[in-house]
Amino acid sequence: MAIPILYFMLCMAVNYFIYSSQPPKLAKSRVLIAGDSHAEKSLNPWLFSSAENISQPAEPYFLTYWKIRNVLRYYSPDTIIVGFAHHNISAFNDLKVGKHSWADEIFKRSYPFHQFHVIDELITVDLVGFYKVLFKHTAYYPNKNHVHYIGKYQNGDRNDVSNWKSSINRHYYVNDSLHGVSKISLNYLDSIVALGQTYNVQIVLSGSPVYEEYFNHIPTSIKDEYELLKTRYSKSAIIFDQTADTTFPDSLMLDSDHLNAKGAKVYSTSLMQFLQSSRNE
Repeated sequence: MAIPILYFMLCMAVNYFIYSSQPPKLAKSRVLIAGDSHAEKSLNPWLFSSAENISQPAEPYFLTYWKIRNVLRYYSPDTIIVGFAHHNISAFNDLKVGKHSWADEIFKRSYPFHQFHVIDELITVDLVGFYKVLFKHTAYYPNKNHVHYIGKYQNGDRNDVSNWKSSINRHYYVNDSLHGVSKISLNYLDSIVALGQTYNVQIVLSGSPVYEEYFNHIPTSIKDEYELLKTRYSKSAIIFDQTADTTFPDSLMLDSDHLNAKGAKVYSTSLMQFLQSSRNE
């Protein structure tokens, strides 16, 4: 029994040495795009002169903050674009590291730089589940790649906005009760914006268009908090918010709250033009 335990401990030690200093393989782009599936699908880095999209689905702000901070150990972009939408501040994000279907995936992405011992004071974290994931990826053999947190832009031409009710229910309600605003999401969004000042990087908060029926059914309390955040960060970040743009054609929506490839082209181009005009002012 002692020999297997010693072997596991040795493998975990070796892997810790690897992942604690393993840089992600990224181009030295001027623009870094981060966030969840909304940033993943709405911002096409190929349309920028120098950009890389590292967004991944279902990514809460605390994970976005951890990964950006880790990337900044190795790379020095001059601009970081972060997905910024109403659902990002909903407390449904707090559930993703509890007994939730997304938990194992988020644990896998974050174990090289996690701070679950910190956020466990604010939300429920399935720490047993986390250590199972950590054991799975570090205890059996020396692993050369622990970088599971780098995503990429990916999209398609599908167009179906009929899921707006299910998306609203998933993002803002549980058993017909309102999730409310996530305090931990607000805290980590604040930390993301603060990174810009620490590393002399321009932070851009990017809110892509959503289907009109989806937008109209976002709870008022979430909308109010979102508007307060826009005012709060108006001096410390660039805010490009088109979530309420009812003129955006439905044909450019992948579903009720994501853009398809054609929509991403339109939105990415608009954002680039906005950034250019902001820099020329």
